[in-house]
Amino acid sequence: MAEVTEKAKRGWEPPAYFHVTGLAVAIVALVITIFFSVRAEHNKALTLKYFGERPLLSLQNHTSAQLAIMLGAERLQSPWLFSGRIENTGDQPIEAKDVESPLQLSFDQGRVVGAEIVDKSQPAINAKATHDVNSVTISHTLLNPGDWIGFDILFDGQPARPNASARVSGVSTLLQISSPPGEKQGHPTLLNVSKPWTYFLVILGSVAAGVVLVFGFGLFGDVIKDIATSSAKAQTVWEENLAISQFLPRLEPTSNRLKMVFWLIGEQPTLDWLNYPSAIAETIRRLVPAAVIQSLSIDVNSAATGISLELKQSLRSFISSSVYRILPSGSDEKARQQISQIDLSKVSAAELIARAKEITEAAQAGRQSFFDRFDKTELMVGLITTIVGIVLVLVLGGTWRTVLGR
Repeated sequence: MAEVTEKAKRGWEPPAYFHVTGLAVAIVALVITIFFSVRAEHNKALTLKYFGERPLLSLQNHTSAQLAIMLGAERLQSPWLFSGRIENTGDQPIEAKDVESPLQLSFDQGRVVGAEIVDKSQPAINAKATHDVNSVTISHTLLNPGDWIGFDILFDGQPARPNASARVSGVSTLLQISSPPGEKQGHPTLLNVSKPWTYFLVILGSVAAGVVLVFGFGLFGDVIKDIATSSAKAQTVWEENLAISQFLPRLEPTSNRLKMVFWLIGEQPTLDWLNYPSAIAETIRRLVPAAVIQSLSIDVNSAATGISLELKQSLRSFISSSVYRILPSGSDEKARQQISQIDLSKVSAAELIARAKEITEAAQAGRQSFFDRFDKTELMVGLITTIVGIVLVLVLGGTWRTVLGR
């Protein structure tokens, strides 16, 4: 209870596992964000869009029988037009050297009688269409991100949807979609989710990045505070925090059985109680009725020895926790460990206080090293977390640019 009170006076300090957990979450968030961003912004993608097929003549009216479409000297009995577009929907250029096999469309239905390039996003794009009876090949050289090539294929007979194939370096799958002409170009994403979900995930990532950054700045602030407050403290700080008169009224045994005896005594501990169990035994015999002692089956001397030892342990606990107010967090842990290792069976209460003072003063003298003025683990976690937070903000800034650019 005393240690909790001292921590409350000094301010809340997150435990070590809190730092480690925060760092682990920050690193995982960074890895996931970078993974999504890289997949979303740096890949090659080739998309084949079908704008559909339509008949050029309708045989449902009488006038159509008098109309005809001639291709050279050949009359087409059932002319159909198939339109499509090949687009670079990735974020990397597709060069001529990347194309091992150009786009080839094979049709199981309808006879191909003609194919041509009808439109291009850039007039300088070099592309051509060739055909035979049931297939069309669309060849091209450089396609920068966003470049597209529109083509028309003329059929005699209604065509079916083609079987498309292409082999391009960096493009694992040729995406095929049916789309009306004029549709706005999309960006490749790792997951095919709706636009509201995309915004939700990016907003969630942005909030996480902000939390990580604030957490890192908070740890940095604690380190700076430790450095600032570790400079000179008043010389009377030891006497103010570790006066024996402050502790005696607050000391009590820790085990329930000895607490009961202690409460039956009903007096404030004295310094003699911590040094001489016999003084406690005398007090027990004087203040606690013999019938009560007999009913509790208490051995007075053993109880007195146990109370003396536990009161001394309680004093050591108070002294150890008071070090929080004397030393910065970077050096108090070592001093607390040294104090907790003092053999209480070999020292009196006065010697315990003297030894604790010696340990504390040695720790204060050792603070002349700059790096002993703060918790180095806290500094490292704060530094890494802050860097991770900044990287997350930068990466998510690029992700927002990609999302808003759709």
